[in-house]
Amino acid sequence: MSRFKFRGIDKITKEFIYGNLIIHNKKGKIVYYIQDVFDYRFPIVLQEVIPETVGQSTGLFDKNGNEIFEGDVLQYDYEIKIKGIVKWIDDEALFSIHYESGKYGLFAGEDMSLFEVIGNIHEEAWLWIWTNVDFIFIEQNHTLSQW
Repeated sequence: MSRFKFRGIDKITKEFIYGNLIIHNKKGKIVYYIQDVFDYRFPIVLQEVIPETVGQSTGLFDKNGNEIFEGDVLQYDYEIKIKGIVKWIDDEALFSIHYESGKYGLFAGEDMSLFEVIGNIHEEAWLWIWTNVDFIFIEQNHTLSQW
């Protein structure tokens, strides 16, 4: 089994599926599939996913034991409350949490016991707007804050 785990939203069911990522050139069109690593049917079943929703697992888990993926929205709530979005940074070859005043790099074995996954940028549209520059969060009470 691959040590890399991905997720993406199934084009048909509109639900996240988890497993191995397969990128295929299908008659000149790039198609993204996830093969469920826990589905042992033969022949192998590939489920087409929406490319923009594909994200890799960080290998880390939040305070509730939820696996953390690219695109997850995390909340840190200790002395202050901070929300941020998990992104992969190519130039630094690491995952990081992007929040209002900067970013915080995530490393293997990182203690995430003060963080909680509160959603993701693909299912909870009220949480975010993606702009060409950065994130803008929209809270449920419709206040805006630039991220």
